[in-house]
Amino acid sequence: MRRAIALFGLGVGTLAVAGCAAVFGDWYQAEEAFHYQYPISAGGTLELENRDGPVEISGWDRNEVDISGTKYASTTERLKDIRVDVKATSSSVSIRTVRPDSLWERGSVRYIIRVPRGVELTRVETSNGPIDVEGTDASAHLHTSNGPVRVTDVSGEIEVETSNGPVRVANASGPAKLRTSNGPIDLMEDSVHEVHARTSNGPITLHIPSDAGAVLRAHTSNGSVHSDFDIRTGDPDSNDVAGTIGRGGPVLDLSTSNGPIQLLKR
Repeated sequence: MRRAIALFGLGVGTLAVAGCAAVFGDWYQAEEAFHYQYPISAGGTLELENRDGPVEISGWDRNEVDISGTKYASTTERLKDIRVDVKATSSSVSIRTVRPDSLWERGSVRYIIRVPRGVELTRVETSNGPIDVEGTDASAHLHTSNGPVRVTDVSGEIEVETSNGPVRVANASGPAKLRTSNGPIDLMEDSVHEVHARTSNGPITLHIPSDAGAVLRAHTSNGSVHSDFDIRTGDPDSNDVAGTIGRGGPVLDLSTSNGPIQLLKR
């Protein structure tokens, strides 16, 4: 049985302008809150397609997806043209922001979502805005066109892509594919897994356990590679390093066009 709760609150005027400006600037003069809840199995899936705006997702110990947030637009009339479309079953929830394509009718949506820790984030996408994911135990596939991505306390495969912004992953326990066109990448792993990290402009910093074994492939066009680990068949002071750490193990494939690469002990 599906349960849905929708709570809408409209704020216009001084309070709305202040709230919008804090997130999106002066373009948005009106806002409207929303809230939905759906039951879902612990091993279910969640997808989110947002046109513009930040996304925050965190894990909890309830078998429910809790979706709250705020719609923003230039006028109260424009708010009516922005919809949050949710399709839910017992094993999946799909969320999509629907709005007109016209520039003069643009609007944004901010999402704050709670999911069971075992729910897989099969596709979380926003075109302009940050993505923040914390405390989940399944794979996460995250994409934003412009904005930072932060992932904390996540076990399972992580895939992140952003055109402009930093990528920061802390306390991860799974393979990681991280890509940004402009910005630093910082990854801290609890255990060693396969890592592929790419940035066009920015440093890459990888923290792994001091007793780790891995195969390192690190390249920077403009910068140097520094390692806290002894690397067999590799010069850790050059800008192109390939070698083995400890007993060997998963591949650490790190590449940047401009910036240093650091491999540090936790």
